[in-house]
Amino acid sequence: TIHHASLWQILTVYDERPTSARPLSNLSFAIDRKLFGLNPKPYHWENIIIQVIIAGLLFVLMRAILKICLPTVHLNTMRRDWLAAGMSLLWAIHPVQTECVLYITQRSEQFAMLSMVLGFYSLVKCQYHRRWLTVGFLCCFLGMFTKQTVLVLPLMLLLFDRAFIAGSFKACWSQRRLFYIACFAVCISYASLLMAVPSNPLSVGTHLGVSRMDYLLTQSQVITWYLRNLFWPTGICLYYNWPIVTDTADAMPTFMLIASLLAVSLLSLWKWPKLGTWLTGMFIVLGPTSSILPIVSEVASDRRVSLIIPLILFPAVVLLIRGLLRVTRRPQLAMGSVMILLLAAGMFYVNQTSRLSVYYSNPIALWQHQTQQSPWPAGAWQMLGEHLEDEKQLAGAWQCYQQVLQLEPGWNMAQMGLGTVYIKLGRHDQAMKILASQTDHPLLAGVPYNAMGNIHKQKGELKEAALAYDKALEHDPDNLDYRLNRARVHNQLAQYQQALQMLMPYADYPDAPANLLAEAGFACSQRNQLDQAQAYYQRVLKQTPDDAIVLNSIGVVMAKMGKLAEATAYFARAVSIDPQLEEAKDNLQKARQQIQ
Repeated sequence: TIHHASLWQILTVYDERPTSARPLSNLSFAIDRKLFGLNPKPYHWENIIIQVIIAGLLFVLMRAILKICLPTVHLNTMRRDWLAAGMSLLWAIHPVQTECVLYITQRSEQFAMLSMVLGFYSLVKCQYHRRWLTVGFLCCFLGMFTKQTVLVLPLMLLLFDRAFIAGSFKACWSQRRLFYIACFAVCISYASLLMAVPSNPLSVGTHLGVSRMDYLLTQSQVITWYLRNLFWPTGICLYYNWPIVTDTADAMPTFMLIASLLAVSLLSLWKWPKLGTWLTGMFIVLGPTSSILPIVSEVASDRRVSLIIPLILFPAVVLLIRGLLRVTRRPQLAMGSVMILLLAAGMFYVNQTSRLSVYYSNPIALWQHQTQQSPWPAGAWQMLGEHLEDEKQLAGAWQCYQQVLQLEPGWNMAQMGLGTVYIKLGRHDQAMKILASQTDHPLLAGVPYNAMGNIHKQKGELKEAALAYDKALEHDPDNLDYRLNRARVHNQLAQYQQALQMLMPYADYPDAPANLLAEAGFACSQRNQLDQAQAYYQRVLKQTPDDAIVLNSIGVVMAKMGKLAEATAYFARAVSIDPQLEEAKDNLQKARQQIQ
């Protein structure tokens, strides 16, 4: 949707895309797309800048809360500042942040963290200036449009207010009732909309064959793994493919562990509100994805740990320093011991983060690492195969898909991968056999039919290819690849008007892909719509200025318009780029003869 010029389309993403029901996150990508195109580096730099801003706000927030938890009688201001700096820096460089920063679409996770940190800080500042409550409300209101996790922010603010500021729920209500009514109202309204009209019906919900109890048992394993990676992040994995638990006995140890931790958190909320707020906050943040809304397509994801790091790190540091102060009664020794621990953890985290960042710079290296890192590596082998196939390393891709099928014999995408590899190797009969067996799979939509159409087109069976592409379009009418393939068959059958009808709605997009524009230009040229053909070809050359075939094609258009000098220049440029392009050489010779 970020390719569209329509602000409404950008803000109303509501399907299976990563930014579904996250309009403000999607808007940020649309702005980047407008400014930077498809170059990923500016996107990454923007994510890094956001990360630095959050770390700065987290430092300010931690410093303010430490003043409440560790008053001057325990630690002076400078020492509290050092503690706050150490904890915020530890959050910023934690290895789980590699996914939030380097995986571009997870900017939504950063926006959620930004909303939460600023929301908490606004609550601290509202003691001195009431207008900060407006900032807190905006954090709830705007934050929920960046990621659905922010819907829990009003509840977390209420618990924080009761424990650290007001002192009781009654005081919270008497001092800030309008603020909480407004925050809860907007978040409950949006949550109700999301529950009534699911934004990801193919990947989220209990209607996908996973019971809520099975998902809950599975999440007990996942949360245990999150806590392990929070403190010892050597098991971080981009794609777990975590299996759903079907046998209660398999998950009972972790289920009892997490249930006990939840019970301790709730007890702490009553007996020791400050500690209970942090521990219960962890369950509140993880709750939507761990129990309320089963995300079947992504059962586990380390980036979710990003939001709970401060909720675990802060009480751990405060309890540790309080314990050391009680034992040693020497603030300098207690402070030094804690800072040494934070420094050691920081050095360890920097090492892990650096290694993961290197993997992220190369997709093949990344997925090779994931095949060794993932406890269930079938998905990683699948992704590695797809990247090797893109790099035309067909033997390696074939081996990866075979590895997937050894691990998961019913993996449909691996079957599809084998089919496409066989197509590229010219083994059409084997490919057709595999593809035909996948046409009824609902999640594959029109992919098998599109691949079968490619086979028919390679064999010159254009009518059969057209039927296959039509089947693909029935499953996904807006898929550009399917439309482009169907339009190419129209052009090959001299059905130029039909080709244009297939392409025109998308060729008018400001950022339409070059291959689609080239096909539309060819159809216009054949229908003698020469001005339109020239316009399409010129747009192609803005994207790929050294495309010899397009240069030859625009030369043909110029010749038809009687502009032989311009046509000759285009033909000459095409020949200089690709001396083997016979059509361009013939056209150049004819154009020069006509000029003479």
